[in-house]
Amino acid sequence: MQESILLFFQNIANPFLDLFFEFITMLGEKNILIAGIAWMFWNVDKKKGFLLSFTLLFSLFLNVVLKISIHNSRPFEVMPEILGKRIHTATGYSFPSGHTQGATTFYVVLSLLLKKKWAYVTAVVISVLVAFSRLYLGVHWPIDVIGGLLAGAGIALIMYHVFSTIYDNTVSRDLLVVFSSIGALLILTCFLIVSRFYFAGDLIITDLMKTTGVFTGASVGFILEEKYVKFSTTGNKIKKVFRFVIGFALALVILSGLKVLFPPVDAFHFLRYALSGLWITFLFPCIGKKTGMFL
Repeated sequence: MQESILLFFQNIANPFLDLFFEFITMLGEKNILIAGIAWMFWNVDKKKGFLLSFTLLFSLFLNVVLKISIHNSRPFEVMPEILGKRIHTATGYSFPSGHTQGATTFYVVLSLLLKKKWAYVTAVVISVLVAFSRLYLGVHWPIDVIGGLLAGAGIALIMYHVFSTIYDNTVSRDLLVVFSSIGALLILTCFLIVSRFYFAGDLIITDLMKTTGVFTGASVGFILEEKYVKFSTTGNKIKKVFRFVIGFALALVILSGLKVLFPPVDAFHFLRYALSGLWITFLFPCIGKKTGMFL
């Protein structure tokens, strides 16, 4: 059944659909998600930025833990007749779909923040289209995207409620952030040990290193910002666009530029993503406040 569905998408493939679904799948990729979080955190409302970013981080962390635990292969890896497309974004294992789960979490939380009927409809449409894009591109099984949709929506609804409830209680909120990041580091350590001694280093944990890195960096940065910076998101449209362009461009430099400078090993992937999380939540607001980009 799953094979038949993938072959159907393979048979209807054409250049137009290739472009369309590659564009759609980008709506679930890190640059778009980071841009949305950065705009919300820097220019709209810090609470909303927190709810959006940390709910997404919880979702993505759970996603990579499930992927590694199940370590299922992708369709194009086991079906010679499936031509995988945009496979450079298909890292790690297959179940559940990270693009689908991340997009679903992100857009559902965004719709909950906007509280508009059109936003709810848009969140559902984008989530489903991203799921279909992963099937069309041959990088996921149908069960992967179903799992991503369900997990993404469930985590979005649960964690949005949890974070909304405790956000104004700074002690409870900060404790949850700290213990969650510590828990993520402990889980990462367990997988490192299992990978080294049980799988002889063959277990793919790169995505877990990246996700734990950005989770840790964002957690530390958020707490430091609340204590030492306390920036304001106010400003006219030109100022908001300017600080977003500068801050987001430098965030991409951290992610892509340091990738060129650092050796391609998991420890440096962790460091690179940790710096990006720290940049968005603390370093850029700190620099921006001193230079007048933030109040």
